[in-house]
This record gives sequence, structure tokens and C-alpha cells, in this order.
Amino acid sequence: MMAEDTWSKVEGMVIAGALDPLKLAEELKRESVVASLVWYDKTPELVGVTVAEQEDQVATLTKRGRVFRPGPSIQELAEKIAEKFAAEVMLGDVQVDRFERADDEDVEDAASEVASTEDKAGAAEGESLPIRVVEISATPSSAIPLLAAFEGVDVAELPHDERRAILLAQVPAHRSGWHFGDAPLVRLTLQGDEFHAHFMPEDDPESVITYNWGMNEVVVAGAKGWEGNIADEVHDLVGARGDIAAIHDAVPGVDVEGAFEATKMRGSAAVTKFVRSLGLDPQVAEFLLGWLTVEQVSGATVHHARGISNAIGRSVDILLNERKNEASFWDSYTHLVRSKPWLIPTIAVGEVVAATALLIGGRKRDGVRTTGGKVATGLAFVLLTDAIADTTLARLTAQRAERHEAQES
Repeated sequence: MMAEDTWSKVEGMVIAGALDPLKLAEELKRESVVASLVWYDKTPELVGVTVAEQEDQVATLTKRGRVFRPGPSIQELAEKIAEKFAAEVMLGDVQVDRFERADDEDVEDAASEVASTEDKAGAAEGESLPIRVVEISATPSSAIPLLAAFEGVDVAELPHDERRAILLAQVPAHRSGWHFGDAPLVRLTLQGDEFHAHFMPEDDPESVITYNWGMNEVVVAGAKGWEGNIADEVHDLVGARGDIAAIHDAVPGVDVEGAFEATKMRGSAAVTKFVRSLGLDPQVAEFLLGWLTVEQVSGATVHHARGISNAIGRSVDILLNERKNEASFWDSYTHLVRSKPWLIPTIAVGEVVAATALLIGGRKRDGVRTTGGKVATGLAFVLLTDAIADTTLARLTAQRAERHEAQES
């Protein structure tokens, strides 16, 4: 075994005026450092770097070595790279700036102009590039009509296993972080030629694990370099193999090696291979690639983005059908709504009053919204939404009971 549990990943970035990522890989090879480099074709001067450290020393591997050895400190490595490439290097908490700048004012003006141009171009391009989203989660079927209505998108629900369903939707470009269900969940997205896989183990944006097929990756096995077969231990230590495994294992499939093979592919081949490796319906790949619409996915139930009242009615119908064996609960709830029609509205009024108090308390003070203010505002919106939902659900339940009585009489 080359890798040990005592090694931990350290991520960072190298920024230079001009940078050849392979020259950086060559420098790391010369230092026998085990590392992973990732970058976009359009911005090779911006390279993501991952190394492994143990007691502040980075992992190295000799040409004939089979065991990782502590090498230079993170600070020493960052300084060497910064000097060699006239770059700004950030590795973990270490930052070394040797970036060669001209007059600061000119640089800032040029950077602002480039950023402005790129933003405008990106916005124009993004408007014509909707995002195909596939989510694998345990979201209850009864929640999907409401979620579709809130998000304003049509959602297809395709059964997957006893716990999970596959949700498919096409969303506007600005919905890049879109998802329905609660963590843990897996999300696949395709926008243009940008294919991403995300695993959200918990409701924390910083916990999200992502693999991006649009980036180049080079894994440097120390003095052995990056050509030829790289040992799995090296990939596990600094490469994306661990991320791919985490995404794959979150949706128990059939072929983890197929998932790794998909990372070496591009375009439709990568999408098809990865979807297949997750054990998902082949139609998922066809939808992501734009070959099928949500209405054309065979075996899927489409929840259209309609009004909230309509969505609540459909959610209630689904919930009642799901809980046929729990008739006593709904019988009790229906009896309560019919016998005490004033109770639910009274509770809703109380929630509205409490929400109003929270909104007033959560107002900005001196132009600054505190964390407590944000929490108060969030709770207020939850109470308002719950009040509306409770009132609507009670009304629809009563109407449903009246319709059933009319049909039986």
C-alpha cells in the first residue's frame, strides 16, 4: 500500500501571466511531488493544484518508490513554484505572491475591461443555453408538483428503486445551483458541452463534491511523472478518483470502473458511459443530451409548472394515494376540518402574526442585516408558506370530502 490514512489533501491554485500547465507538471515531477493539476483550455494560466500533506510536508514518490514519503513543506513548495513561474500560489493556508505586474492601475483597468467583456459574452451565451438537470434523490412524489410550481419548471419523475426516483428538468441558465430534494442527493447537469456530476451529502454548499468533464486533469505520480499507468493509490490520494467514487457510491450502481473510464471521455460518450455506470435508465443520458424532452421520457410522470393551488391539489391526491393504508389519519384530519372549520384558519392567523413580528424584528439595522435578522426573515417566510399551505390543504380536503359524499349519494 502506497497511501496511508495519515495523508490529507491540500487544494490550491497557481495564477500567472502566462503558464503552461504541463511545464508546471514537469516542475512537480522534478521535485518528486505527488499532485493533481486541473485547468480549462481557455485559461491555462489559472491552474488548480491538489497535493497531499502529512505534518505540513507534501507527499513525494521516487521513480522506483512504492511508498509515499514526506518531502518539502507546503511553504517551500509554494515559494519554489512562485519563483519559477512568476506566479501567485495558494496552497491551503499558504499564499506566496510573485506575480509580475505592470502598473497596478493599468492592470486593474485592463482586468475590469476583460471581466466586463467576458460577463457580457457569458450572459448572451447563457440566455441561449438552458441547463438539463437530472437529480437522483428520495424526494417524495407528493412534493414534486409543489416544487415544480415554486421553481416554475416542468419536472419528469422516473422511478429508480424503492427509495429513490430520478427527476428530470430543463431550467434557465441562471439556475445553475438548482435542485429539488433534501441531501443526500446526486445531480447531473449538462449545459452546452459542460457536463457536471455533483454529490450533495448534506445541506451545506461547501460539502458538495463535483466532477467537471470540461476541465483537463493531469495526475503527477511524483518522479514517475504523468505518462503511462498511474497507480490507483496516487489517484485516490490527490486525483478525482475519490470524488467519482463518492458520487457513484451515492447511487448504488453496477460499475464503478465504468465511472472512472467515463472521466477519460468527452461529449456524448462521457455522458452515456457515466449514466450507464450509475445503473440509471438509458433515457437519462438521452434527456441530458437533448435527444428527449421531459414529455418523451417513457415511463415518467410529468409534473407541469402550474399555479400553487393546483399543485397543492395534485400533491394531496398523490399523498392520499400513497397512504391508502393510513386512512385513519386522513379520516381524522377530514373529520377535524369538517367539524371545526374555524381551527385551521385560526392557526394560520397565528402563524401570520408570528411571521409579521419576525419580519419586523429581522429588518436591516444601520444598513447591515445580521445573521439573526436573516434567520428571523427565513423563519417568517416559512411560517407564511405554512399558513397558506395549511389553509389551502384544509379547504381542498373539505372539498374532496364533499365531492366523495356527493358521488356516493
